[in-house]
Amino acid sequence: NGLRTVFEDQLEKAKSLLERAVKEFPAEDHFWAFYARLLAKQNLHQEAVNILNRYPDNPESIVHDAKNLKMNVWTAYNLAASYAILGEKQLAIKYLEVVILGFSDQWDIDETLQNIENEMDFEGLRMDPQYMYLKDLAHPETFEESFAKLNREFNTVQEIIRGFYLDKNAQIDETIEG
Repeated sequence: NGLRTVFEDQLEKAKSLLERAVKEFPAEDHFWAFYARLLAKQNLHQEAVNILNRYPDNPESIVHDAKNLKMNVWTAYNLAASYAILGEKQLAIKYLEVVILGFSDQWDIDETLQNIENEMDFEGLRMDPQYMYLKDLAHPETFEESFAKLNREFNTVQEIIRGFYLDKNAQIDETIEG
């Protein structure tokens, strides 16, 4: 209980600082995105959603328009976390797509993927096939290795099936001839 009180106290301090930041710097998207994430963490969902409505929710436009919106990687990251907390998996994944594919020149991909793996906010996404696919896209060499392995396994299965049918055909021929 003591730790929870300290944590809630820290959240209130952070909320107060972010409220001040968004008032003093209303054009700074990263403050708004982090504020939405904090509100979502505090179960102030409607307040978080009101902030999130500032951003596009059309999944097809997010990656393409991200740089035009002057969105930086941390804004997209915090928007993804906000949506993940709110249970909006599809939007969370799309904003992670912005982070992973849209800003690869601005950050360390391995560090960011590690953060996603460690942060509780993303817990509901880690086993999602779309997120796992994004992780593979972040490291194309790993994706290619996985695909090559899967292809080898498929070829092995094909050979086993082919061998099975060849054996069956041989047995049938022996039966007919015998």
